[in-house]
Amino acid sequence: MITDYDSFIAYFETLALSHNKVKSFFDGSIDRVSEAVRSEIEYYAFYISYPEIQANENFSQQNETWSSAITLFGNFERDNHEAEQLVLQETLTIIRQLVGKIRENDFDGEIDFKITSAYEVVSPTFSDNCTGWRFEFEVINSLCNEYDESDPIWQ
Repeated sequence: MITDYDSFIAYFETLALSHNKVKSFFDGSIDRVSEAVRSEIEYYAFYISYPEIQANENFSQQNETWSSAITLFGNFERDNHEAEQLVLQETLTIIRQLVGKIRENDFDGEIDFKITSAYEVVSPTFSDNCTGWRFEFEVINSLCNEYDESDPIWQ
């Protein structure tokens, strides 16, 4: 269950690295990924952006909508169109498998997940021999935390 930022990142890191073809996980700023590409990175690489969090209130129920994006990319030999197409096919297959696992967790009540964009081809600007797929999504979190006046933080 995703209840805070740490559990959000942990869920997607566990998901990504449980797939035997995903070798690297990055979260946060795209700058972290571009730095890794300049040094050493193992492909296929999974990147999840910082979430944008919107608080919602509907009568007696409170929740948050966490909007983010996932990018999965691999590398290929420069100027080799066939290799690029192979990376696109493989990353699309992996993305579909990961989304299938998320949907299974959604059905089981572990996560409330909704894709909010099309899958789109990306070619990160920090490398001219990487490509893959990106999509945006939302996770809805019910807020169970209630204000407690006796909590020492309010003293």
